[in-house]
Amino acid sequence: MRKQESLKDTSKITNDKLLITNQAKRLVLFVLLFWFLLAAPAQAVEVGLSPTSPFYFIKEWRRGLSRLFTFGALNNAILDVKFLNERAAEIKVLQHKNEPAAIRKALQNYDHNLDHFQKMIRDVHNKSSESAKINLLLDMLTETLLNHATFFGDLKAIEDLKKDAEETTDKLEEVAGEMFVKFDEPAQFKNRFKNAVYKKSEGIFKDLGALYVLSRLENKLSQQFEEEILELKDDLTFKFEGFFRARPAEVLSYLNSFSIERAEDLMIFDEIREKITDSDLKSQLNFIRQNALKNMEGSRFTEEKEVTEVIKLAEDALKELKERILSGKYLVSRGVSELLERADFHLEQAKNLYQEGQYGAAFGQATVANAEAKNGLSQLVRSDDEIEKDNFSLRVQFDDLAAKAREKNLTRETSPKLYELFDRAEKAVLQADTVAEVRDAKIILAEIEILINNGE
Repeated sequence: MRKQESLKDTSKITNDKLLITNQAKRLVLFVLLFWFLLAAPAQAVEVGLSPTSPFYFIKEWRRGLSRLFTFGALNNAILDVKFLNERAAEIKVLQHKNEPAAIRKALQNYDHNLDHFQKMIRDVHNKSSESAKINLLLDMLTETLLNHATFFGDLKAIEDLKKDAEETTDKLEEVAGEMFVKFDEPAQFKNRFKNAVYKKSEGIFKDLGALYVLSRLENKLSQQFEEEILELKDDLTFKFEGFFRARPAEVLSYLNSFSIERAEDLMIFDEIREKITDSDLKSQLNFIRQNALKNMEGSRFTEEKEVTEVIKLAEDALKELKERILSGKYLVSRGVSELLERADFHLEQAKNLYQEGQYGAAFGQATVANAEAKNGLSQLVRSDDEIEKDNFSLRVQFDDLAAKAREKNLTRETSPKLYELFDRAEKAVLQADTVAEVRDAKIILAEIEILINNGE
């Protein structure tokens, strides 16, 4: 009897041990799975798991668990930007596999992610105690905006995906604009955007692509950002021209395949073209513009309603330029007066052509008038102090570039072209007493920067 009871006790202990062992195994497996799902690096998408993988659900589980254990709207918004970057990397994988249907589904997932992000930022309160995290989020979003613009641009070239990519791009820029208005100050936004651009390394694509992103974003921001955006667009345009002067063959090769398909993009293009001073570059841009207008002839962009909207934009820009000139608060150079006259002329031409039913030609004249008026606005300065401030910035930039050249052991003997430019730049900086002279100096410095970065 005792022996049977002893055997029963031994069996019970063994079963209990087995139960505990199985529970421990399950716990260990759960912990390992939890760690994998929650701590899997964002880069994992780049080494395999794309939306077409049968194991893709694991990544979505990880995202769900990450959300579950992330507390507060601000922390969730930061997490959302990380997920957006993951989803962008997934779309790139699918793009290389040439799977349009899967890309469309991935874009929908990206849109849902954006919706959640927008909801989170609306729930975030701009508290001073959270300023460090808010700044981190703004930096992350700015870099995301610039990086994703490149591959969305590639997707727009695929006819089946063009509409989806355009809608997602518009949505990203709308949400970003909402966040910048809510949390950022104009001066901080300017520095943030500039720093994000300079982190990129795509050469010509960097400055030109950033110009398009900034110009589209401009319409989503409030009026208080206008001055900083004008300055940013000027600086990026000067760098673009500087890049051309340093590497003309590379820029021309890129421009040979450059196309304009949307009315909005033509308006941005005209703003850039209007500010270019190099005759060879301007000639190439004029050629691109002519082809764009030819291709748009008869499209919906040159219909009556669309042309009316463009004429209205040109009227608004010209009205603002005239009001600022008449206010007496700005120094008006001869260049600004000439731009005002040209904008007036081209706007009148646009209206006359519109009345005659020549909508395509009216559209072209209206975009030119808008570009000239905006160029005039960017050249207005409030006082000589602003010119002196620009001149000081030029001297600082010149000294920084000279130090950078020395660090790279670039000498007059090894880099004669570079030091010829340094000599020109020194003279240009010392003589920069007008807006036009400041612009010329900035272009030379941009060219010097390209040569130094390439060790030339």
